[in-house]
Amino acid sequence: MVENILANRYAKALVAAGTEAGVTDRLAEELALLVDGLFADGALEKFWANDIIDRAVKRAALDEVLSGAEPSDIMTRLLHLLLKKNRLTLLPRIRERFEGIRRSRSRTEIAIVRTARPLTDEMRARLSSVLARRFDLADVVIEEEVEEPLLGGIVVRLGCEVLDGSVKGALTRFLSSVAAPAAAGPDLQANHGD
Repeated sequence: MVENILANRYAKALVAAGTEAGVTDRLAEELALLVDGLFADGALEKFWANDIIDRAVKRAALDEVLSGAEPSDIMTRLLHLLLKKNRLTLLPRIRERFEGIRRSRSRTEIAIVRTARPLTDEMRARLSSVLARRFDLADVVIEEEVEEPLLGGIVVRLGCEVLDGSVKGALTRFLSSVAAPAAAGPDLQANHGD
């Protein structure tokens, strides 16, 4: 819980600094690359989380990574601050919160779209437009997942909303509606005779 609060604070500060300097998109790219590089596997994550490893050793490792990546001054200062406070392991959460804040400010959301077959570019563009209008957003980015068991149709998850227009979903709802009255039937018949 505390980690989420701290990650949120750092993310808000990073968005504010990026907005002021006009480098928010660059910071997003840098965060993605750094999180992927610094936390590529469990061993690296354990390295950054290990309190026994001297901070100077971690600083040298971080500086080595940064020398090849050439991040912005804002990102470099953030990483050194996180390392100094032994909070570098918050970086993946900071990235998540940063992206969430950035999307909400730009009124852009990501829709996870599950289909039985891949969408065409035209279908993807049309779906993005329809979802943006329905949810009053400036843009909806489609992340597609192909799942053949859906049989046909589409399932969209946008934030907390799930729109199920799949054949499998329709069959499940139909079977549930048919089964529900049958299950309630004997009780109703027993009470009807009273």
